[in-house]
Amino acid sequence: MSGKFYPFKYNYERFYAKVFSFFEKKPSRKAILRFVYRAAPVSAALIYMGELLYLLLSHNYIKLLKCIVIPAAAFFAVTVVRKIMNTQRPYTKYKITPLINKEKKGESFPSRHTLSACLITMTGFYVWFPLGIILSVITVLLGVSRIAAGVHFPEDVLAAAVIGAVAGALLFI
Repeated sequence: MSGKFYPFKYNYERFYAKVFSFFEKKPSRKAILRFVYRAAPVSAALIYMGELLYLLLSHNYIKLLKCIVIPAAAFFAVTVVRKIMNTQRPYTKYKITPLINKEKKGESFPSRHTLSACLITMTGFYVWFPLGIILSVITVLLGVSRIAAGVHFPEDVLAAAVIGAVAGALLFI
């Protein structure tokens, strides 16, 4: 499935060569990419833990339960789908050198990091709207960093965002 649903279908190697070149030209760009790649998921996870702690301390157990069960169920379902589909990653499907080395050979579609960030963003909107906006920025940075790093195809990230938004919308029901 990966490599089929975006305009770079037939030119992925050329597309990624441009991305790679952009970051390789200036070490500061590559350093920023590495920072975002690592900091975005950690930031989202810490904020999520803070949300859960806030809900626990405010005795809002229904919201707390929803903010745990819905993301966990979506994460589990996507994990199963990834194992079944076992799609190749860009660096295994094409002759590219990813900007950030990753050992994993399959399970590219959809991106679980992006899914998790989207689910956390939706819990942010559910708990406190301004927090959702902040988390949206982190999620976009995280998704873009996965594509720029060469560890996910754009459709891996896009599919994860859609699944995360749809699953996260269940919080509001």
